[in-house]
Order: sequence, then structure tokens, then C-alpha cells
Amino acid sequence: MALTLMSCSLLPHTINTASLQPTNQIEINTNTKQLISGTKQQQIADTSISGLIKILEQKYRLYKLEDSPEAKAASQELVKIGKAAVPKLINALRKNRIFLTLGVAETLLKIAENDSSVVPILINRLGDKNLQVRFGAMKALENHLFAPELKKAAQNKNPRIAAGAIYTLGKVADDNSIILPFLNHKNSLIRRSTALSLASTRNKKPLEVFAIVKNALEDEDAFIRVNSASILTLSLGYRKEVSQVIEIGDINKISKILVEGTENKDSLIRFTAVQVLTFI
Repeated sequence: MALTLMSCSLLPHTINTASLQPTNQIEINTNTKQLISGTKQQQIADTSISGLIKILEQKYRLYKLEDSPEAKAASQELVKIGKAAVPKLINALRKNRIFLTLGVAETLLKIAENDSSVVPILINRLGDKNLQVRFGAMKALENHLFAPELKKAAQNKNPRIAAGAIYTLGKVADDNSIILPFLNHKNSLIRRSTALSLASTRNKKPLEVFAIVKNALEDEDAFIRVNSASILTLSLGYRKEVSQVIEIGDINKISKILVEGTENKDSLIRFTAVQVLTFI
């Protein structure tokens, strides 16, 4: 009996149940808490990004953030967030709202300027099935800093990625003659994208370029057709090469394409067509 009492007196008066918990269970509980905490933080971050994009959508005005103080402030916050905001920004392009697309593209460009790892993400989106995503990616890549990556992408096996890269490269390269060889590419999308890019600037083969742009009036892609009609319309009268390739019948065709463009379901195509018709 004395032995029993002595044995009992050696036991602690209180028992710490945590000390009886298996070590691996403690680790699981800790990891779970960290996971929950991380999930909540991510949810807060996602909400913040979505809210900032909503401001871009509501407050962005024509052509640049400088004219939209509230949208500019939201864009600056998104740039600070950086790469983490890119997936939601790209997804926002799918809303089919042209002013939002322009604001998002400008924001993505600034993020890519700060973080070069975003550039391959944007180049990959040049192949997206959604027109607004492709256009947004092209606008976001309009910086001479991205020319080396665009040169590589111009050789991509995906025609959409190659065409988008070539079109953008022609706008940002110090010498746009770098894309001239693509005028003879076997793929019509690449040929016409090259011509459209060159037609918007001075180039070494204007007659050939405008002839291809004229042919693009027959393209199955409404965006290519409207872009072609837009460039020919805006160039007519001050680029003699246009007068050399355009005939009377083509004027009626161009007008029809632009009018039809104003009723297209895509806001980018409608916007482009309305802009040109307003100009003339």
C-alpha cells in the first residue's frame, strides 16, 4: 500500500491533455490552421483584386488611364499587387467590354514591365479563342522591351500566337521591316496580320502591303475584315498606294463591312467600326 501511495505521489496533480496528443496530430492541426488562415487571406486578396477591376470597368474613359483618375488609382493598386492579379485581369477581358479591355491591357502592360515573368503568360494568351483576350494581350505587349520575346513567339506553331506576336512586333520594333518576310507566309492569318501591322505605319513595301489588306476584306474573321476596312478608309486620300489598289466596287464593300461591324456582338469590332464611320 505504501508503494502504491508513493507511486501516486510521483504523478503530476494535473494532466496536460495536449502532451498526450500524438505529435503528428499536433502537426496536422497546425497545418490546418495555417491552411485556413492562408485561404482567408487569399479570399481577401481576391476580393480586393475584383473590387479594383470593377473600378476599372466603371471609371475608365476613352484611350488612357491618365484621363480617368479613379481608374488610374485602381490600376496603380493592381500594379502593386503584381503577378497575383494577372489571372483575374485576363479573365476580366472576357466580359466583352471594350473600355474595360483597354484599361486592363494598360494595367497588364505595367505589371509586365515590372515583372518579366508575366510576358510569357501574355504571349500564351495571344492564342486564346476569345477575341477580347487576344486583343488585350496584344495591347499589353505593345512595348519595345518585349520585342525579343515577340520575335520568338512569331515562330510559334500556333498561327494565332504567331500572328498576334507579328502584329504587335510590327508596332514596337525599331525597324518594322523585321516582319516583312511574313508577308509571304503560307498561312493567310499570318500574312494578313503582318500586312495590317505594316499598313498602320510607314514600310518598305506599301503597294504589296495594301494589296494584302484589300484581300483581307474577304477574310472569314470579322475582326480582320473590319480592321482592313478601317485601315483602307483612314489611308485613302493620303496614301497613294491605297488609290492604286482600291476600285469603285471596293468602296461599297468597305462601307458594307463597317456598317455590319457596328452590329457585331463583340464590343471591340463595334467600337472599331463606329470610330471609322464617325471619322468619315
